[in-house]
Amino acid sequence: MPLTKTKLNKRWARKGVSEIISVTLLILIAVAVGTTFYLASKAAIDAQYERLSRDLERVNNIAQLQASVVDAYYNSTDSTIHVFVYVSNDSAPVVIDTAYINKQRVPKTDLIRGFNVQLPSGVNELIIKRTLAPGKTYEIILTGPNEVKLVTYVTT
Repeated sequence: MPLTKTKLNKRWARKGVSEIISVTLLILIAVAVGTTFYLASKAAIDAQYERLSRDLERVNNIAQLQASVVDAYYNSTDSTIHVFVYVSNDSAPVVIDTAYINKQRVPKTDLIRGFNVQLPSGVNELIIKRTLAPGKTYEIILTGPNEVKLVTYVTT
């Protein structure tokens, strides 16, 4: 049976439609893969940006902290350690909430004065209630929630 012009056009028309559909599907697959890659890359970059922002903020807060130990002594009559901390006028808020003596944490009940409050600028006295053995040197570490770490030594 010979192919007529109409049958031939229908056969070519079907081939053209299937090629258009296959090319369209390939384009859609390429767009989907590209979009997925873009979104994954954007999420990774955004997460890294957030982490960097937090780290920069933490470093900035540490850099703005201007506090130092001026003096410290042990009062054997009432078994207290007195630590004098200087806070600069330009300092970020300084709060000291934890003390360590020779790397052992002091219970919160023994932190008598100057702890868990924002220290004003100037010299502030912090008092720790603790009985220490005479004739020894003790390391006192004061820490706070915003990366404050002050170290001093007391000799009894």
